[in-house]
Amino acid sequence: MSSLVESLYFHCYYSYLRCDLDSTEMYFSFLCEEFNKNKDKSALTVDQLKTLKNIRESIKTGKFIEDNLVSLPDYMENNQAPEKETERDQVELVKQIHLEVGQLTDILKSNGKLILEDIEHPCPPYGAVDVLYRDNFTVYPLEIKTSEGQHDLLGQILKYQRYFQFKLHFKLYRKVQPVTLCACYSDFVLRELKKRGIVTLRYNRIRDKLKLYRI
Repeated sequence: MSSLVESLYFHCYYSYLRCDLDSTEMYFSFLCEEFNKNKDKSALTVDQLKTLKNIRESIKTGKFIEDNLVSLPDYMENNQAPEKETERDQVELVKQIHLEVGQLTDILKSNGKLILEDIEHPCPPYGAVDVLYRDNFTVYPLEIKTSEGQHDLLGQILKYQRYFQFKLHFKLYRKVQPVTLCACYSDFVLRELKKRGIVTLRYNRIRDKLKLYRI
């Protein structure tokens, strides 16, 4: 029985991610009916139950809490294109971050050892996320900018977040926590990232070491 509850949950959740309100409402109804019939409180995790509260609110209001997937990057601040970064700078920063993985582990309050899963991890059709870390329960797609985080960063990290969310049913991890790391952020982007629960980090170089901060 619990497997059916879980299956209905993922159908409901993935419909929600696609902003398909009709399908979300349909699967939510089926899920509630099956969950009440099953009476198994362990059929869904605490995180899944929290997600269902957001889904229920979206169904009530007709508005999606996270329905801003790719449109937000169209907001151009001061009509300026993002500053281009050199590949060499980016590669060097990725290396330095991994050398300071202890700082990252502390900031993220990682459950267990933080493991480097991949660099330039493919997320088709969205491209590749700069770095992918994981611990015992969570996968952390990390997008890095050597300079200022602007509107393009917001679009990228939201897409990568969705990519990993759509694979939750494989049970390779339980949660997706997107992370961004930049030298600084534009006010608009920092506000929008925080609103969506994305961990926002910045870095400073102190002598020959990298210092990471959560903002």
